[in-house]
Amino acid sequence: MPAWLNIVFTSNDGLGTRGARATAANPSFQAAGLVPGSYQVQAHASALYVKDVLRNGRSVPKGELAVSTDDNRVEIVLAGDHGRVFGTIREPGTGYPLPLARVALKGESGLRSQQVDQLGAFLFDKVIPGEYQICAWSDIRAETLEDQQSWQEAGCAGKVIPVAPESDVEIDLTAALIEGDQ
Repeated sequence: MPAWLNIVFTSNDGLGTRGARATAANPSFQAAGLVPGSYQVQAHASALYVKDVLRNGRSVPKGELAVSTDDNRVEIVLAGDHGRVFGTIREPGTGYPLPLARVALKGESGLRSQQVDQLGAFLFDKVIPGEYQICAWSDIRAETLEDQQSWQEAGCAGKVIPVAPESDVEIDLTAALIEGDQ
């Protein structure tokens, strides 16, 4: 466990967020002021993520930690067994590496994107194990990456790659051309 760890409870109804801090010396914590409702739980530490939340030894569905007026003791299982996703973005038609394209990785833990280097290479480090969609574009505005239609137009909406704990996933992608690229 790192020297400190912040745990954040975010209300699913958007009405509030509460946090708590645990340390190596005192790994238990209390998040005072949580009102009854359903919460998402996140951990903020450089090398860890929330792998599971348990109540009475049973896993709580993701994003549905129910807080009631009863006993709200939970066990939060943290892990640092991230994977990596890396590869090369290639130019449509020629197959040559495409410098400065944009690649995005989208899964349950959110959306990450980056511009590839001069050789078309990319690396997503500390990827939480799970299933992800990945897509590359020769040119796209960053704010457009959130739009599911951009993924469908690029032919990436149904492509899923699994990332296992402590795994390296290498993938070569052909960048999608969007209007105005040609």
